[in-house]
Amino acid sequence: MKIKDFKARHQGQECLILGCGPSLGDFNPYDLTKLAEGKVIFSIKQAYSYASLIADYHFLNSANIDSYQYYKPIPIILELASNELSWGERIPHHILVNVKNNTDFSQSLTMTHDFDKWSFHNSKSRPWGPGLLYETIFFYGGIHGFF
Repeated sequence: MKIKDFKARHQGQECLILGCGPSLGDFNPYDLTKLAEGKVIFSIKQAYSYASLIADYHFLNSANIDSYQYYKPIPIILELASNELSWGERIPHHILVNVKNNTDFSQSLTMTHDFDKWSFHNSKSRPWGPGLLYETIFFYGGIHGFF
């Protein structure tokens, strides 16, 4: 898939982002399904296992791979890979985002706020940073991406 295919794909729609923190377990599957109705569902890493039947997107990184069972329809899988290494043979990703393996936190997107430079449409990689939610999902999903 081409990144440009996702520009404003879900413009005007609500999004529910499911993280893999312990509070996800506070929702029973029925309540979560009702809450998700009519929304685009982003699942982060292991949250997919809890919400596999409702997830539209699955975000994961090559440093934290679990064994995922994908059901039809298969979600759009976006994988972050450090140093251009990917688990692509284990995880059939649709989009691969290369993370520059630079542990200089002052150069992370969290510190520089250089969003235009790293938008999906200007770069196929992203700078190293503190995590998927802030530097990938909020950024690619919202600011310059799907919505």
